[in-house]
Amino acid sequence: MILNVVLQHKAEEIRTHDCAVDKIIELNGDDYSMLYQDLYSEYPYIKENAAWMRTDENNVSHCLLVLCEGMDDGILIYSAGYDYPRYSAFVPHARQIATASNLPFSPNRLAQILDRALEWIGNIESGGELYNTLVEQLHMSDEEISAAGFDSLSDYFYDLEGNFNMELK
Repeated sequence: MILNVVLQHKAEEIRTHDCAVDKIIELNGDDYSMLYQDLYSEYPYIKENAAWMRTDENNVSHCLLVLCEGMDDGILIYSAGYDYPRYSAFVPHARQIATASNLPFSPNRLAQILDRALEWIGNIESGGELYNTLVEQLHMSDEEISAAGFDSLSDYFYDLEGNFNMELK
């Protein structure tokens, strides 16, 4: 087994801090590499989210998780209100952790789900013959189905007789 981790030289102890992942963004490979290699620079996506990255009264830091398209690892950022990653941590298997924890969808995946849902609803209103479910069309994983609030594929369906059910179970 090979793990991609940050090892500390002669550390006296392992120090951890409670962090809440309040938002996940996904960058393309070039932008992620730039962040990965330069944590002292200011980035627009950090500036857009800096206002809410604070430590609360319970000493929990509210953070941004940055993922890269096609990669499993991520970077956790706590800017403390600044426009650069004032505090950061490399998170191995961040994508798997986020999926297993039902954390919010990445913006790209959420946009894809919403676009398809709006298209699907439009087909129902226009009387179109849509027989594939939203979940089937998107090839959603069990984790995504759960995170989206769908208990099963039968939560959303449309049949040729015009009977449809839009209620979440």
